[in-house]
Amino acid sequence: ILVMCGFAGSIVSAITVDLFPTNLRAMAVCMSSMFGRLGGVVGSNLFGFLLESQCELTFAIPGVLLVTCALLSFFIPNIYKRTRSSSSVSSRC
Repeated sequence: ILVMCGFAGSIVSAITVDLFPTNLRAMAVCMSSMFGRLGGVVGSNLFGFLLESQCELTFAIPGVLLVTCALLSFFIPNIYKRTRSSSSVSSRC
């Protein structure tokens, strides 16, 4: 399980590098890593608290978050459909 978490971190970093321009890449990877670690700490503490106080809610929250993230993933821009500018096309002819 720990190895799979490491793979997930590498995949998130690779996607973050592809999505942001060169002048923002380092900050984007840093923020992505920071929010991932913050989510791990807060999520672990919240899971224990909710499991003790409201068991059903403990399993409903991750389900709602999973569906929300699945819906938000449709708004990730497709980096492979970028169009070339007219100057690069005319310079090849």
